[in-house]
Amino acid sequence: MNKIICFSPNTQIYLDDYRTKSICDIGPKDNVFSFNEKCNKVESSRVICKVSDIHEEYMKIKFRESGLVSTRDHPIWVLDKGWCSFDNESSYRNYGIAVKNLKEGDKCLRINEKGSFTYSQIDEIKMVRCSMEMFTISSERNNSFFANGYLVHDENLFGLIRAKKIGNSEVHFA
Repeated sequence: MNKIICFSPNTQIYLDDYRTKSICDIGPKDNVFSFNEKCNKVESSRVICKVSDIHEEYMKIKFRESGLVSTRDHPIWVLDKGWCSFDNESSYRNYGIAVKNLKEGDKCLRINEKGSFTYSQIDEIKMVRCSMEMFTISSERNNSFFANGYLVHDENLFGLIRAKKIGNSEVHFA
């Protein structure tokens, strides 16, 4: 079984009232912003589960405005490319999600505190080998949420849990 895709505990998740909350403090029934790709709009979505797991390596993505710490196969929305990850083969093999390759210079969709959107360029991607407890969430629709302001995929986490494909992770349900 595979480990799940995750973010560092201090990753800020955008709630549907424009506040942020650390992903480690998100609970089932919190309402987060998600992105409806078909309608090209932000929608509120209730969190239905949160999962944590220990990872031995992760990547630090440095943007001009901020950063993001995630596992190497976590998809992020990129301008003119759609969903991308640093390790696109693992994203497909582990989770069935076809994504393109994430690289320095890509521009990722970012929501700001007022709810408007911009694109922020990746300045650096650096791999780190160090043990860290990491977290991810799944909500009831759209398979996405905003982590540190950046649109990220939730990997259909709830579907992976039901199919028992996530290993020995700690799972919390609504």
